[in-house]
Amino acid sequence: NGLVAIATTPIVVGNNRPSVTIDWPPAGGFANLGETVEYRILVTDKEDGSVPWEKVIFQPFLGHDTHAHPLKQYRGFAGSFVTLLDDGHGQGTDLFTVIEASYGDQGGNNTRSLTGRHKVVLQPKRKQSEYFKESSDIRVEKTEDDEGGENVVFQKDGAFVSYSPMNFTGIEAVTLRVACDTDDTTLELRLDERNGKKLGEFHVPSTSELFLTEGLHPIRIEFFERGGGAGLIFRMKGGGKAKHIVPESSLVHGDDQSPGLHADYYELGSLGALPDFSALTPYKSDVLPRIEFPSTQEEFATSGRSEDVGVVFTGYLKIPSAGAYTLTLDSDDGSKLYLSDKLIVENDGLHGMVEKSSSWKWIDLTLPISDPGGTHDLFVVFHPKAGEEDAQLKLNWIDFQGQGVASTETKETEPHHDPPEKSTQSGS
Repeated sequence: NGLVAIATTPIVVGNNRPSVTIDWPPAGGFANLGETVEYRILVTDKEDGSVPWEKVIFQPFLGHDTHAHPLKQYRGFAGSFVTLLDDGHGQGTDLFTVIEASYGDQGGNNTRSLTGRHKVVLQPKRKQSEYFKESSDIRVEKTEDDEGGENVVFQKDGAFVSYSPMNFTGIEAVTLRVACDTDDTTLELRLDERNGKKLGEFHVPSTSELFLTEGLHPIRIEFFERGGGAGLIFRMKGGGKAKHIVPESSLVHGDDQSPGLHADYYELGSLGALPDFSALTPYKSDVLPRIEFPSTQEEFATSGRSEDVGVVFTGYLKIPSAGAYTLTLDSDDGSKLYLSDKLIVENDGLHGMVEKSSSWKWIDLTLPISDPGGTHDLFVVFHPKAGEEDAQLKLNWIDFQGQGVASTETKETEPHHDPPEKSTQSGS
C-alpha cells in the first residue's frame, strides 16, 4: 500500500565484540538473599589481546518481578559478593538475584569500542509457587495456608507449572508445601518439558481435615451479589462419591427434617464483601431444594433480584456415613460456608465464578535428588489417582535444600585481579 518502514543498525568493521562469560555461578543456581557468592569471569578480545582487569565490570542486581535494582559494582575477573538481604518488598514477593559481567574493549583499526555482556539469574532457595514461567490447567488463589501468600491449584490430569532457569548444583533435596483432597495423587518433577526427563516424584496423601460423623450437621451459607452476574453452587465430595452437587436428600431444615434449606433474602447496597446479616431484615423467605445456580444476569434463585442481593441459607447437612469430606462453594460474588458455627469455606469478595473448598491441612513433603547437570526448566506436573479426575492439589511453595552456589564465607571479599587458573588464554 505504499507504506515504508526503516530500521537502522550500526555495523562496526574492523573490531570484534569481546566475548564475556560468567564462568561461576551457573545460570539458575540457588542462593538465598544475604548469602555470599563467589564469581569468576572469562573475557577474550581479538583486538585487545590482554584484557586489563580494571575494565572488567561485575554488577549484581536485586531482581523483583520483571525488573531489577542495581547494587554495588565491582571490577576484576573474580571475587565474591553478598546478595541483598533487606529488600523492603515484603514476604512472598518475587525476588531473585541477577548478575551481569561486561567489558568495553579499546576498539580496533580506528573503530569505536564495543561492549560484551553476559547476564545470569540466580534463584532463591524458596520459590513461591505463583511465580511460574508457564502453566496449564491451573489457577492461582489466595492461600488458606497459615504461611500466607498465594498458591497454585492443579485442576486436572497433566496440569503443570514450570520455573526457569534452574541449576541444581549443590542442591540435595526438594521440599513441597502441599494440600490435597484425595489419596494417591502424584506430583512429578520433570526437566525442560512436561514429559521430559524425570527428576523425581512425590506421592501425596489426602490432607483433608474435614472428618464428619454420620447424621445431621447445622449448616449456614451466606452469599451476596453486587452486579454483573449472580451465581452460587454447593458441591461435596466424600462417602465414596466423587465431587457432585449436594442433592436434596442431603439438605434438610426444621425439626421434621423437611427437604431443602431455608433461604432469607436481603436487599443490599453496593457492597464489596459480605455484610453482617444479623443486623439486617430479610425482605423475603423461601425453601430451596438445592443450591445450584450458575452465574446469570437474570434473577438469582427466587430472590426477584439480579444484583445488590444477599441470601442466607440455613438448615442441616445430612451425612450418610462417617468419613473425610470436601465441601465446595462456587460463587459470583462472595460466599461463606459455616458448619456447626465453624467457618469451613471462605470465598468472599467481588469476583466472577470462583470455586473454594473446605480448608485442607498443609503438609511438607521432601524428596532427595541428585544434580542432573546443566541449567533447565523445572516442570511440576500433576497426576491424580485413576478414577479421581476431579481431584485437586494445592502448591504453596518449593524449597531447594543444600549449599547451592553460596560460598562458606560470611563476608564480602575484595575482587581478585588475576585471571582464573582454568583459563589458558592471554586475554582472560
